[in-house]
Amino acid sequence: MSKIKYSIVSVCTYNYKDAFDFVIDSWLRSSAENIYIYTDTDKWKSDNDRVKIINIFNNSNDWVVNVGRKCKAIKHFINNFDKDNAVLFDIDCYIHKDVADLFEKDFDLAISRIEKGRMLSSGVIFIKNNERVRKFIDKWDKTQNKFFKYKKFTQKNRGAYDQTALHVITYKAIDDKSVKILPIGYTEYSFKVKNLDEWLKYANKKWSKKEVSKRLSEYKTKRAMNIRTKDVRVLHFYNNSYRDKNTVRTIFSLLEKKE
Repeated sequence: MSKIKYSIVSVCTYNYKDAFDFVIDSWLRSSAENIYIYTDTDKWKSDNDRVKIINIFNNSNDWVVNVGRKCKAIKHFINNFDKDNAVLFDIDCYIHKDVADLFEKDFDLAISRIEKGRMLSSGVIFIKNNERVRKFIDKWDKTQNKFFKYKKFTQKNRGAYDQTALHVITYKAIDDKSVKILPIGYTEYSFKVKNLDEWLKYANKKWSKKEVSKRLSEYKTKRAMNIRTKDVRVLHFYNNSYRDKNTVRTIFSLLEKKE
């Protein structure tokens, strides 16, 4: 295991505390020195010294407001804590294997799904705290604020303005070489876990039982193949899939088979 020290940073509004409860044991099993949770309530305390609950936001259940808080959280972190390395996680990211060794590589920011024709992922971002990165984060914040002001990319499930802003400035940084961007594997560091309950509701309306069974089997086979052949480090239980017992049971069963 790498001896490099790093911190985990995330945003968790109080109405998503069940996501924190789902992932926190996996984060505590990692070698992360500290875990900083930015939230919108002073009712939430932690009994673990490694977990720091920081209330800097007003209470909100508004998706449009909350998606923009991730950038503001990491901006607060790098400007207020003397830490060299951090990974910014969505609160529904589960650590399967420790990620510390990635910090041994030469980069300022490591981001997944940097592929032509695709939107990059903002769910997992590795950060080295330096002046270049602080300027980059400031640009991210200013860009997303403009999108928010003019209501660009603010429709739920049709792209998020924070992620779109990150995409724009990341590719600009790649072009002008102002920041060292390391592309990292999406399967390895942000393994996407579909909500099977929601998918089945949709599928049962669209296809026959036979077709649904076939497609579900193909999904499980593909996921099993990825888990067997890829070094999966982080699982992203997006779209509330961590709340679906069938989804969680299926994915953890595949992980156990690999072990």
